[in-house]
Amino acid sequence: MNRHQRRRRAVMDKHNRFVRDYVHHLPEAGPDVLGKPGLSHMVCYHDEWCQTYDGKGCNGEPVIRFFAEPKRA
Repeated sequence: MNRHQRRRRAVMDKHNRFVRDYVHHLPEAGPDVLGKPGLSHMVCYHDEWCQTYDGKGCNGEPVIRFFAEPKRA
């Protein structure tokens, strides 16, 4: 595996780790949470061949999901 492939894999692993370890456990919400106060996360799922992992623009059809932080006391 060359340097370019290692960097690409590291970016993909970092994104997947964030989603798997943190965001996935939050309640999923609709796009209406974007205009409301509070913290929300927008997660874009890209295919492995997408150029976004190369530092370029997205050339695919990403799946976008929204997650909202639960209200805390």
